[in-house]
Amino acid sequence: MLLSLTHLFAFFICISFVILGCQNQQHQSGGLGAPLSVLYLRSGTIFDAFVDSTVQEFGNQSGTPTLVKSCTLLELLELADDSAEHNEADILIVPYQYLPLLASKSIIKPTTYAEHDELPWSISACMWRGVRFGTLLFCQPPVLHINRNLIRNSIDLNRGLTLFDIEHLVDTATISGGAWGVHGQDPGRQAQTIVSWFTLFGGALVDSLGRPTLNSTENVAALESYAELARGNALETNRQLDALGKQGSLALWYTHTQGREFTSASHRARGYDFSFISAVPRSGNTGTFAGMAASVLRQASDSLTISRLIGFLRDAVAAHESVGYPTTVTYWNAQARKSDPENRIMNILTNCRPLPSTVAWPLMEHVLEEAVLQVLYGQVSPRDALDQAQRELREHMR
Repeated sequence: MLLSLTHLFAFFICISFVILGCQNQQHQSGGLGAPLSVLYLRSGTIFDAFVDSTVQEFGNQSGTPTLVKSCTLLELLELADDSAEHNEADILIVPYQYLPLLASKSIIKPTTYAEHDELPWSISACMWRGVRFGTLLFCQPPVLHINRNLIRNSIDLNRGLTLFDIEHLVDTATISGGAWGVHGQDPGRQAQTIVSWFTLFGGALVDSLGRPTLNSTENVAALESYAELARGNALETNRQLDALGKQGSLALWYTHTQGREFTSASHRARGYDFSFISAVPRSGNTGTFAGMAASVLRQASDSLTISRLIGFLRDAVAAHESVGYPTTVTYWNAQARKSDPENRIMNILTNCRPLPSTVAWPLMEHVLEEAVLQVLYGQVSPRDALDQAQRELREHMR
């Protein structure tokens, strides 16, 4: 029996977020006066502590009173019926792919906030139906991590790797005693990874009319390939995956990187390298990126203070190796080029695209997560898994 929309969202929250309790955690700092209020979506990752500490530090340094609250997606959706609490916030920080759903429920409104410093593609990530609803703080691109101590070949990593290249790398890794690492039951990660793999095969999540196409021929072929590469090497969590990568046990692993530690100069000096997957022959894109966006909720708020806070958050991202990549021209013209002289990360981000702008993304994420896990653990075939995902999604979109 299919779940109701409310129950599905509840289930999605349970598998995708660590619930820290019903009571929103609050932190206040700064001087006197009405506080600058920030509400963010809890993720159960280091991002939560990052937002808490960064907003507090902004308040301490600027003398601006600040108030930080967190909530789950389900709690945020419930605020649509009782909007007083979220309307008290000046800024909402959420994954950008949730903006269309929140906009459709009038939880967020079109924003007038804009900067001259933003990268063009970061603007499109915050658009829905031609209207802008936020500004991208940072992104997390899909990256193929490579252990050069286990893989020695002449493949040029400065260009995008084709499927043939990847299969050759996997064969080389097997011969050398290494392994292709894939995280298994780690909520919220498989969906974004497989979407990037869909792109490699020319697949998509929706057609030109916004209708779901999860079980397309291209997507089935992509999941078959991904499962074949991953078979027998699926670890339980991304943390285990990264730990084995750092220990040198993995030859290859592909993730939406949570930060820059695996692409840093020091990490590369220890024999690690990275590249990206090219889908140029099929779609001209390398994959999809994830990230966080800030939506300005109260247009009458002090726009200068809000602008300074957003800039402060971006600067903090630039200084923090475990969050993501800032999305400003200034960062890429200065700091990024020092640590990425080949412009490899910039090439990744230039050729990436945002996840589809659709109100159905939370539902898509849930059904894709289930489909990929079932295939990785040998419970169903890729075709059956994606057929079921397509049926569930269409049923809930009626």
